Amino acid sequence: MLLAALLAGASVLAPARRVRGVAMAAALTLTPVLLIADIWNAPQFRPLRERPALALGLLVVALAAVAGAAIIVTRRPATLPLAAVAVLPFRVPIASGGETANLLVPLYFVVAAGALAFLVADLRGRKLVAPPRSAGRLEWLLLGFVSLYAAQSWYSDAFSKALEQVVFFYVPFALLYALLVRYEWTPRRLASCLGVLVALGVVFTAIGAVEFQTRTLLLNPKVISANQFQSYFRVNSLFFDPNIFGRFLAVVMTLVAGVLLWARTRRTVVMAASALAVLWIGLVLTLSQSSLTALLVGLAVLGALRYGMRWATAAAGAAIVAAIVVVVAFPHVVRLNVN
Repeated sequence: MLLAALLAGASVLAPARRVRGVAMAAALTLTPVLLIADIWNAPQFRPLRERPALALGLLVVALAAVAGAAIIVTRRPATLPLAAVAVLPFRVPIASGGETANLLVPLYFVVAAGALAFLVADLRGRKLVAPPRSAGRLEWLLLGFVSLYAAQSWYSDAFSKALEQVVFFYVPFALLYALLVRYEWTPRRLASCLGVLVALGVVFTAIGAVEFQTRTLLLNPKVISANQFQSYFRVNSLFFDPNIFGRFLAVVMTLVAGVLLWARTRRTVVMAASALAVLWIGLVLTLSQSSLTALLVGLAVLGALRYGMRWATAAAGAAIVAAIVVVVAFPHVVRLNVN
């Protein structure tokens, strides 16, 4: 696990492009081995354990799919950032360590395809996009944290949990960062990625509205059971947790609010305001207090950047006062038991 963390760090921090590519390939090879070793005894893998031929066949199919996707990235490098953004919200539940972990399997596939495409290009001396910039303090800090986390797990009583965090999240996100940092993030590319996020948010909100209207959830039996015993109803759309759904919407709304604040045309203002109105419906239906707080913090930061700290502080103070009034006057609205 520590080796995988160090390789992920080298894929970003190494000075030579080929060294980064080799480190990325090594991390990409080692991480699935650790992942499969950790979840091999899960019920979902029982058919593969009992039928090695099936496991080998699926492995060949998976590698072929990754190779095919890598060819697409090689021919059209601009598809990688859009694909990464598009698959980011989707997770697959897999039992691990006696618990169920929601793994970012589609994202792993995109990272693998992108890493393979850039590795082949680096080894052949071909530049798919602009040369990667030199690592700065932020990269050293982030990747140093990942390596330190992996090293500290040696004397932790929760080694299995640490392994899951490193293998399932830290290393894949480090490899994704190593890929995306190579791109020149032009306004057009940023707008395209934001458009994908808004489209996903609108679709998820529509699904959440249907869930609310029919009082039926598609995923997570725990949330379904909780809704049966509460006076309120929380939606989670295609997410496994209403709070995760709400935080996704909060992030997208914060980005759209940034576009709205710096918009120069009426068309942009109308489109951004319309998107915020739709996404707000989804956020309200989640009843996620942490997501609403995250949105308020994001808006406060945007307000400080756009209008200055004085106006942002005044607006934040007004919001806090309004929240206190709601909590004191209508505690049932925020599900606060004062008895």
